[in-house]
Amino acid sequence: MQQETKIKCVVGVPEQWLVGEVDVNGIRLQDRMNDTSTDFLSVDHVKYFWSGGNQLLARSASATLSKKSIQFVGVMKPRNEAPEQRLSRYNNRDIYLATVSVSGLIIKGSLHLPELSQANELYILSQSERSYFPLTNAVVACRSLANEIRFPLLMVNRRLVNSLHVGLQETDPEQVSQSLHELDSHAPAITLPSSSLPSSPVVTS
Repeated sequence: MQQETKIKCVVGVPEQWLVGEVDVNGIRLQDRMNDTSTDFLSVDHVKYFWSGGNQLLARSASATLSKKSIQFVGVMKPRNEAPEQRLSRYNNRDIYLATVSVSGLIIKGSLHLPELSQANELYILSQSERSYFPLTNAVVACRSLANEIRFPLLMVNRRLVNSLHVGLQETDPEQVSQSLHELDSHAPAITLPSSSLPSSPVVTS
């Protein structure tokens, strides 16, 4: 199956959300975000909003962001990825419910950890080799949002985390299967509340 090279994302930085296309060049988004060969992320066809707002502030053909300043990157549309495209393949994984606070945002989602690893906050936040960790079935809330926004896959900047709670392990086979599928394929698409970030900049070309 042919792999997409660009995926539509919301990129959260302080005070602003950028909606655009991220070039992943055939690898997974989390591998792109944790690529140590570059400290920057390029976004194309960018639309700028205040964090959680629905007023379009500006447009640009492209933007280059420092990955250190990015709070999160949320996938906006389905994307099929073959497991062989992973730079770091996962074997058995345990999935836990997690709550993360990042610069005024509250994020809840499914946290994926290698089987038999330490399911605690210090283990996750001290992984110096990976700046970003993924959450599937993620829900983002902030003061300016009337409703929560859901993402099938969200990358969180570990260095900007204010607090992290790792809760109960997910044991329902159907839920676990769905979470693993979303981690590997970035599916399904999300639906944005009409009262928050507008759907038109996100789901249209």
